[in-house]
Amino acid sequence: MNDIGLKQLYLIKKVKKYFRKLNLKKIDVSKSSFCYIPSYGLNPGNTKLLKWIDKKLINIQNFKIIFYHILAITSYHNYEMLNSKQKNYKYLFITWGKKKNFKNKIFADSLLNVDSNINKKSLFFVIYLEKNLPKLVPKNVILIHKKNYSRSLIFFFKELFKNLIRYKFNPKRFIHYFSAQTIFAEKINEHLKVVLRNNEIDKVILPYEGQPFQNFILNKLDKKIKTYGIIHSILPALPTNLIKRKGSPKFIFVSGIEQKKTLINFLGWNKKQIKINKSLRFKKDINKDITGSIFFPINLNNINEITLNFKKVLDYFGKHYFPFLKIRNHPAMIKSQIHLKLKKNLEKLIEKEKYKINKKSNKNLCIFIGPTSSVIEFLAKKFQVIHIPTRPILDIYSKKIYPGLISIKKENFFIYKKLNKNNIILFGNNNYNFKNLKII
Repeated sequence: MNDIGLKQLYLIKKVKKYFRKLNLKKIDVSKSSFCYIPSYGLNPGNTKLLKWIDKKLINIQNFKIIFYHILAITSYHNYEMLNSKQKNYKYLFITWGKKKNFKNKIFADSLLNVDSNINKKSLFFVIYLEKNLPKLVPKNVILIHKKNYSRSLIFFFKELFKNLIRYKFNPKRFIHYFSAQTIFAEKINEHLKVVLRNNEIDKVILPYEGQPFQNFILNKLDKKIKTYGIIHSILPALPTNLIKRKGSPKFIFVSGIEQKKTLINFLGWNKKQIKINKSLRFKKDINKDITGSIFFPINLNNINEITLNFKKVLDYFGKHYFPFLKIRNHPAMIKSQIHLKLKKNLEKLIEKEKYKINKKSNKNLCIFIGPTSSVIEFLAKKFQVIHIPTRPILDIYSKKIYPGLISIKKENFFIYKKLNKNNIILFGNNNYNFKNLKII
């Protein structure tokens, strides 16, 4: 199985089989931290993928990830809900928010391209991601936030003993549920119960990623409530987090025909459940400053290998091939030492091989490192895309899963070709927003 696409199909089948096995054992796959299985990020589900790729990858790093998610339970002790007594709403949005989303007396959701003024029957349940609260919260917005960023060992041990007793000291059930992701899912569900008691909700809408809290709360809803998951980004190269499982929304929206086919052909979705919309986030406009950018992912490891592969990229192409190259670190990792070290490494190589650079070039070219759906966005914008994967099986878009694409290996990096016009992503525009989906 040397072909990346075949290995990806193997992993998708492996995940489906894993879910079936857990269902037979009565493990709740909607809330288990091991059943949120993205091909990116540092989480328990991702360690399952690494194990299935190569058993040798069951290493100290994987145990550290699982241990971290257990230890992180200590930080989930003091969530509270603001504006909780709102009544008589019909539609419920469940999303995330930061202070920048609160302006001019409204909440503007950047993932769904919708704001709290959409209509008088819409209620927003916002998981707030920052320490400082907004000065003004609209009356139809409920905030879930941490009172402070302290940790509590008392809360940890309460949850420990509660879970041991609840699951009758069954080690398999305990390991699936004693994790920060599952504890968070249960916390959110408890708060949501209060909201549902005060309102006769007909429809629930959320930017869907397959996270445990999302599947768990949707699974607990009254079956009469219609649920809508909006894929706010582009499907990842290996979209195992979106395999249909217990608690998945009844309807799902994607921004491209190719993405719909992937959901139907590989991820267990019925075509009647899938709607195609233009992207609510991505527009076809091109920012000229982007040309020549080298994009870093949020998680990095083995930067020496990445540095070596970047040198192979420079060596492969001829004199004056590249436009002016500039590093774009992930915004959440500006102070990360490993990211800064890689930045320094790559800048040294660029300076050493500066004869490869043509500063006057207007060539639309970008280089991406690690897992990212941005390769598809920029490929659709007619950029030349160079992709340096950290784990090719998890990072590379293959023709097996996305037939409209061809990925071509060159040394230890990849370039892409798009076969069909406008079938992978449909770009939105300034006049296109959530209302165009006609859900409410």
